[in-house]
Parts: sequence; structure tokens; C-alpha cells
Amino acid sequence: MTTIPRTPTDTARSVLDAIDNGDLEGVIDTVLAEDVHVRFGNFEPTSTRAGFLATVQASGASIAGIRHEVLEVWEPEDGAVVVTSDVHYRRVDGQELTLPACSVFRVRDGLVHDYRVYMDINPVLAP
Repeated sequence: MTTIPRTPTDTARSVLDAIDNGDLEGVIDTVLAEDVHVRFGNFEPTSTRAGFLATVQASGASIAGIRHEVLEVWEPEDGAVVVTSDVHYRRVDGQELTLPACSVFRVRDGLVHDYRVYMDINPVLAP
């Protein structure tokens, strides 16, 4: 059973947990605005839930597992959440990597309407 997040930090963590659990499709309506703007590293920005799913699925083709280890969380202003993390990847070839990331969420009416991930995912996607 999915619970609806209550604070901007809860909402941000719900997105990361859903990615880690491979259940983004199951919670997307409860955490992302329909017109969510997403920018993940150097990938093309998207402005819909469907676009976000496509980005996650495209980057997920080389990934057998992922886990966000949240290091710090800040709420610098109303609705903004900044999360620093170490992201642990297991590639389909069995190689494991840990990469630093900074994610910035902007939450409005309980939904993420802007989500930006600052990291270099190239080591995960490289052959």
C-alpha cells in the first residue's frame, strides 16, 4: 500500500525509494505533477510524467540494481528539497559502482513539479 507523502522531504524520498524499488510506475501519480520538469545529468529535459518514465527506463537498460544512500537533506525554501547522496549501481554485467549525486526537488501541492539530478552517470552506461 502506497502512502501519500506529507512534507516536501517525504515527497522527495518517495521518488528516490520508488526508483530504488523499481516501482516508479506504481507511485508516479502520487509524487509527480503531470507537467513535471525533469533534468537528469546530460539527458534531454522532459516535461511530463511519461517523459520522466522514459528517461528512467532508458538509463535503466544497463542497470541491474540501484540504491540511493541519502547523505544530507536540506529544505532551503518553501517546497524546495536538496538531497546529496551516494548512488550505488549494479550493472547488468555485475560491476558495482558508487557515484555521488545531488538532486534538487521543487514540490508544489504535494507533488514534485521540478526535479533535477546533478551527476555523471557515464561510468554506469559505459561498455
